[in-house]
Amino acid sequence: MLKLKKADYYFLTILIFGIILRLVCFIIIEIEPDTYTYIASAISIINRNYEAYRPPGFPLLIVPFILLTGNGIISAKLSSFISAIFLIIGSYYIFSKAALKLHKEKKENTQRAKYIGLLVSFLISLNLYFIINNGRGLREDSMALMLLSIYYFIIVAEKENLKNNLCLALSICFLTLTHITTGMFTTFGILLFFIISNLKCFKFNFKSKSISKMKIWISLLSFGLTFIIWALFCDYKYGDPFYILHQHNLIFKQKYGINLSSIENLVEALINAIIFGLPSEFIYFSVLISFVFIILVIYMFIKNIRNTQIFFIFIVIGINLAYLSVFMTIPRLLIYFFPFIFYLGAIPIGTIMMKLNNKDFKFKPKMNYLLLAFFISYIIQGIDNLIIIYYFYQIYNFVPCFCNLETIASQFYQQFNLFLLIINIFIFLIIEISLLLFLIKSKNVDIEFSSILEI
Repeated sequence: MLKLKKADYYFLTILIFGIILRLVCFIIIEIEPDTYTYIASAISIINRNYEAYRPPGFPLLIVPFILLTGNGIISAKLSSFISAIFLIIGSYYIFSKAALKLHKEKKENTQRAKYIGLLVSFLISLNLYFIINNGRGLREDSMALMLLSIYYFIIVAEKENLKNNLCLALSICFLTLTHITTGMFTTFGILLFFIISNLKCFKFNFKSKSISKMKIWISLLSFGLTFIIWALFCDYKYGDPFYILHQHNLIFKQKYGINLSSIENLVEALINAIIFGLPSEFIYFSVLISFVFIILVIYMFIKNIRNTQIFFIFIVIGINLAYLSVFMTIPRLLIYFFPFIFYLGAIPIGTIMMKLNNKDFKFKPKMNYLLLAFFISYIIQGIDNLIIIYYFYQIYNFVPCFCNLETIASQFYQQFNLFLLIINIFIFLIIEISLLLFLIKSKNVDIEFSSILEI
């Protein structure tokens, strides 16, 4: 019989709340325009006449639910919802094991690893932006799950057997068929990590084996074969093997005025990425998570860049973010990287949480209050004007009303706009100040950031 520990019960509570919040959004949030394209793609798969320009990865997940329910919208939401549940569970399990690999498997380090995995699952499960995005029936949760799976089978998993290698191959194939460029740059990042980590001039401080050549070959072949098959399909269907890449270029040209068809335009795009794209990503991460938390993550990168796990995340996620910065991306395209950002920030915070279990620690109440303030404000951040007004619409849709809803919503917005702005600023300040004070007071639990990983 499986014996659950205290942290496991905490995780079950987090999971239940995450499910409840996603069920609420499942009911009241409308799907995005992009979701209709996934539904149409799924239907075309069922009809065996695939016409969509989008790769069929996420639509394949929708197909079984359409066959069961006959409703495309419900099916898309179910696909996203189930992916989210697996992501929460996987984040707790995988990042707990990953954190344990950073240290020797002693009792204290096992407890620390559990707290780190617990914190990551909390940050994913109760992030309001993640939750609302999930209610729209989008593919980001499934992409995050595939990236997490790839990370596990390349870096975390100890055994290199047929089952693990097959799971790695399938994860890369599915990620590529869900989002071609993410699969491409993730595979390129894995290859670059392998090359750099085997250079004599770049030796890791962390004493562990580098990833095997077998995993590299599996990654390259999985992506290569998937990309070739999709290119052949596009050539047969549209007369252009790189049809989807050209479509992406056309969309970005229309939306952002960016054209990568010449060297001059490419240089201009790179300059825009440095001046506008990368700062935009930093701002998005800071707003959707926490400014202090992101600074902590950057510190973790700088301090521990030679650690195998940290360097892998830096290379793979960094290359993807660098590509997205060229197009000055939207926040939605960043959230499938959230779990890895959460993990890096959770390492020091989870370590402090573990230290707080020391009964002799006299500052424990104050530290706990600060941590609680951060957690509560983190959960409710993002309840901005548009979301509240959107919920206002939904409430009135359930109540018989012979009035103009748009007029009511507009009046509601004008009346409470300043109030909502003040509330959001207040929540933002609580998040940043509580987390900053919590980290400053961490010196009272005999921990220094310079020795957080003890490597």
